[in-house]
Amino acid sequence: MAIHTDHDPSIEAALNQWRHWTSGDTNDRPALGELLGEGSANRVYELLPLRQQVLRFAHKSHELSVNRSRQEIALWKLAANEGLAPAVYYHSDGGDVVITDRLSFRDVSLEAHAELCKQIHHLPPRGSRLRLTEVTATYRAAANQKSLQPSSETDRQSIRRDLSQLDSEAHVFCHNDLSPHNLGWLGDRLLAIDWEYAAMGSPHYDVASTS
Repeated sequence: MAIHTDHDPSIEAALNQWRHWTSGDTNDRPALGELLGEGSANRVYELLPLRQQVLRFAHKSHELSVNRSRQEIALWKLAANEGLAPAVYYHSDGGDVVITDRLSFRDVSLEAHAELCKQIHHLPPRGSRLRLTEVTATYRAAANQKSLQPSSETDRQSIRRDLSQLDSEAHVFCHNDLSPHNLGWLGDRLLAIDWEYAAMGSPHYDVASTS
């Protein structure tokens, strides 16, 4: 039985256009099924009776993300064209609804994880520049608003020096959130999801955050 949790008009619009993205997989309008996963900004639902595709719904905007929904989808498509992300079969005009491949999430070896990171770094230059010194200032301001304990001035100076050194490196295209929960398998291909932090930046920072 379908579980209708979200009633957003953009979800209904996506389901109503099913003939354009199901490729004849069903003769009936798909229905929103079980909630498969939920992050800080996105929910992922199965689609019934389909088994090969899922619907991702951005239920809120993450103010600290590098890319808004439409920017993220543009970068996501770039990676998908190179076989590094699941295909996007449909997206709403605002980018809050995406129909994409359903991945399986199982163990990922260190070698496969590292190889995917390396391939992402070889993608063509695209997107904004991620400056770690600026991002740190933004996160520090957000932490101060929540009255979180700041680091000491000595620690901050050391961190700023390290981040400035990373910002001065030759920049490449980075995912910047390539943790295990953002990796899934489509057959024998390991793919990355959630590209809202993707940007041109330091490959060493991307490897560190991946680790």
